[in-house]
Amino acid sequence: MHGRSNGGRDDGSKLSANYADGSNCANYSSYESLRSLNHIATLYIYRKMIDKLNMEDH
Repeated sequence: MHGRSNGGRDDGSKLSANYADGSNCANYSSYESLRSLNHIATLYIYRKMIDKLNMEDH
């Protein structure tokens, strides 16, 4: 029983160490910002294409 509680505490410290060191957090946030940037770029390109098509129509 004592060993199990110790193991749990070890897991917790590993987790908090991961976040304190920032590697996990940083990776996640940079991935998220990359995704949103990619999304914005895609929307921008689509809008430009649509504008071009509209200009050719009129």
